Amino acid sequence: MAHLIPPDYPPGTSPGEARIFDMFHAAGAGPGWTVLHSLHLPQHVRQVEGEADFVVLVPGLGVLCVEVKSHLRADYVNGAWYLGDGASPDYRGPFRQAEMAARSVKRKVASAFPPARGFVFWSAVVFTHCVPAVKVAAGEWHPWQLLTATDLESGKIDVLLESILHRAREHVHGAAT
Repeated sequence: MAHLIPPDYPPGTSPGEARIFDMFHAAGAGPGWTVLHSLHLPQHVRQVEGEADFVVLVPGLGVLCVEVKSHLRADYVNGAWYLGDGASPDYRGPFRQAEMAARSVKRKVASAFPPARGFVFWSAVVFTHCVPAVKVAAGEWHPWQLLTATDLESGKIDVLLESILHRAREHVHGAAT
């Protein structure tokens, strides 16, 4: 089982984060992993401070920052996200949110532990209660960085996240050559 920090989620946690937390808590999910929930980022790369829904440390693979969205509806139209019914456009969106959290975590870890500069730090987004209407990613994220309610029904969270980290490592290795 993954080592969860904190070991329980607090009252008021979003239904999506609670679902993912419970999946990590399930017997056998992510053995040897450390999973930080709701990590406060006081030294965020783009804003005064921020938060990462989950930071998943996978030995031998890397670090994955996961942004969780529990909306029942999500649309991506002309570069804007619409999360929920009647939502206003969000041009930052969940992928940018997750990416900035990953950069913030990497900066903090690498400054305290220089060998970590060689680790893969990546990001992903999980829509726990819907399959977002996404016609085109327009290069803002890789399709393999997105998990949906359908993915969660068909697979274990550790297998799904390992797949993302494997793809991230392939992408980083390919970019370096």
